[in-house]
Amino acid sequence: MGIPGVFFNYEISPMLIVHHERRQAFAHFLTSMCAIIGGVLTVASILDSFLFRAHNVVKNSSSGSSVKMM
Repeated sequence: MGIPGVFFNYEISPMLIVHHERRQAFAHFLTSMCAIIGGVLTVASILDSFLFRAHNVVKNSSSGSSVKMM
């Protein structure tokens, strides 16, 4: 008499993983750095513009004058 249950038998065969490491060209690195710096400057410019307009809205609303959009 056997033990009741469900049994799974796996045959694990060896696998070969080949990893090749390649260096990227300096031009690719330079292009990536320019893209990152450009993105950071773009986001900073958008944030600065938003904060400038928000500051003007708050300043104009507290002085009682009408809001003028640029």
